[in-house]
Amino acid sequence: MKLKKFARKKVTWLSDDLNSLFLSTRIRIARNVEGFLFPNRLTSPQQLKLRGKIFQDLKKIDLLKKSLLLKMEELDTTDRRLLLERHLASSELVFSEKISGLLISQNEIINIMINEEDHLRIQIFGKGLELFETLLLSQRVENEISQKIKFAYDDEFGYLTACPTNVGTGLRISFLTHLAELVLTNHIGDVMESLSRIGLVMRGFYGEATKPLGDFFQISNQITLGVNPEEIIEKLLAVSRQLNDACTKQREELLKKSRIEIEDRVFRSFAILKESRKISFAELMQRISDIRLGLRCGFEIPVTGEKLNEIFFLSQPAHIEARAGKKLSALQRDVLRSAFIKECLKK
Repeated sequence: MKLKKFARKKVTWLSDDLNSLFLSTRIRIARNVEGFLFPNRLTSPQQLKLRGKIFQDLKKIDLLKKSLLLKMEELDTTDRRLLLERHLASSELVFSEKISGLLISQNEIINIMINEEDHLRIQIFGKGLELFETLLLSQRVENEISQKIKFAYDDEFGYLTACPTNVGTGLRISFLTHLAELVLTNHIGDVMESLSRIGLVMRGFYGEATKPLGDFFQISNQITLGVNPEEIIEKLLAVSRQLNDACTKQREELLKKSRIEIEDRVFRSFAILKESRKISFAELMQRISDIRLGLRCGFEIPVTGEKLNEIFFLSQPAHIEARAGKKLSALQRDVLRSAFIKECLKK
């Protein structure tokens, strides 16, 4: 386990504002190096050569000089899962057999996947709904990389990518949001359908091809061809306002019609975190969701947003195993997770 230090490290890009539905922003830019086939069509020696070239070029960039460079084949299963849990790598990179790599900046705000679906997947994180601020940083990073690496580009189609849906800007902009009110009132299906009609998509907590956990969702653009970043952001901001209004309305309805039931649900969840002897990660995420909802309802619960973020992020399965320094059964993880939560709540 090479990445054990990450298992105790809080993330810097999660908002601790419990009055907000929105936890984080992510900008992802897909780019490919001119003169090379896409990763899936490269031989292993070619993938190795390309990774070496990209590593060398990235190390020359001032913004990235103190970053950590990882060769994925040198990481064990726990390390790989830990990267996935920290949103630093996709499942395609983590479980790939390609010669691939990863760059992680000191604060984990900037990370770059190498030889995933594309040669480079540049990811930038921001707190809450810092959409424009995160975009500006991503443009700066992408511009500095482009001074060292020539990207594959077509005058008609724009940036060329392995998947046709990313052609054009190669840009995905998303935010992570907590929508417990809409899940509880069975409105989440309508929201997903409405988003798809305007070119947006709703995914699970870990992004593409993952299921929701604890009523947390990622919402991002689907279309990359013929749209500029500002248009995408304006659409996402408009949706965020609609989500905020919808959640406020449903929260008021829940308190009006079912206040006792909501109070009972919320305070039971907090009691379980304090008193349980074992708890699965899926259950923990649901309890965290209940508590966040309760705090938005104005219930007095002695916990901060920073503490809730620490609990749920550092309680993920690979984080538990990495701190233990060995492989664990599901029951062993659940017991250690419960002990960790109690310790956090005492601080």
